Amino acid sequence: MKMNHAGIGLIAGLGLALLFVGCSDDEESVDGTQNPAGGGGSGGTAVDASAEGAAPDAGVAGTGGKPTSDGGGPEGGEPDSGEPEAGNGGAGGAAPANFIPSNRLNCDGLTDGEAAVGISWGNPGKGENADTGTYGDTSIKLPGRTSSCKLAIKKGSTGRPGDGADSTEGDFGFFMGLSPDWKTLVGEGEELWVGVRIRFPSSFSFYTNTGFLKFIRLEYVQPDPNHPTYGRVDWLIENGLGDAQIGWRYGDENQDFGLDKLGGELFVLDEWNWAEVYFKASADPAKSVTRLWVNGFMQYEITEGKNVRNRTSAGTYETSTTKKMLPTLPAATTALESVMLFTYWNGGAPKTQSCNVQDVIIHDNGADLAAKDEFGNKMIGPDAF
Repeated sequence: MKMNHAGIGLIAGLGLALLFVGCSDDEESVDGTQNPAGGGGSGGTAVDASAEGAAPDAGVAGTGGKPTSDGGGPEGGEPDSGEPEAGNGGAGGAAPANFIPSNRLNCDGLTDGEAAVGISWGNPGKGENADTGTYGDTSIKLPGRTSSCKLAIKKGSTGRPGDGADSTEGDFGFFMGLSPDWKTLVGEGEELWVGVRIRFPSSFSFYTNTGFLKFIRLEYVQPDPNHPTYGRVDWLIENGLGDAQIGWRYGDENQDFGLDKLGGELFVLDEWNWAEVYFKASADPAKSVTRLWVNGFMQYEITEGKNVRNRTSAGTYETSTTKKMLPTLPAATTALESVMLFTYWNGGAPKTQSCNVQDVIIHDNGADLAAKDEFGNKMIGPDAF
């Protein structure tokens, strides 16, 4: 049974409110410095999205409820050993016709400049900075859609109002609950998949002063508000202090580790890409698993907290072992609570620029997933929506 705020019992109404405020008060940069978050909260009103991807009102995220089956077990655990299955490829097939994700941000149905609701923060700017932030864009979208979400940032900005950005600027990126009501937590031994359909123009610079750009981030919390523990496990875009993407990085801001891998499948510029991550949450490294897929091909995984497998630029796979055992949770009493996309640009953006997002899909039940990667690992897959 999935953990949720209502079922934990340690959290009364006031405690729940404090939990959401507390987990958003500070945004810790990759280099370890603390930065005020300037946002957070319980999220906006979510509207049901159909399994066929029909446009909901105002392009809002959200699905009507969670599957009842647990979804635990080997589907999201250790991968098959050996080489990829012949003929399986990377895409792995589409989701079942009745697939309803745990949460969804569908950026269809927005007008130009319209805020995408159903997320805690991710708002357009105001006044002279009205073209910054996260908002509807009808000029760039998938075939059959009417809009996407443009994520725009100003040169020198962190993309976070009140956190190094002007108060009239919008948020570069956004923050979503694992379910529309923000009550779902993914705790010890449970699983989570997060997929993002995204498009970067060829002019986009990934440069940061750290060498990597925050990308898909999972925030974990301590369910007991009297013993707060907040932090984030991150999949980041490696740039090596240059403009171009050169690889991937996995890290945890509070646990002081980061693993870098160059090469593999990078984002194809000027095209829509599907990036997906997986976590089997555990404070026990031997039970911890995380993976990254790009366009249906597994790029990087860590199993048993130490065994690394990554895709090379040649499309082959190499293996290695970490020097340090890496759990996906800092303690068994913590749980994954929300998803962040971008949210803070270390050192400020190198130029005024934007990218576009079409969908963000969040799911926590492997029994509902039909797509598999070349090693037989379950995933949402690039053809889900």
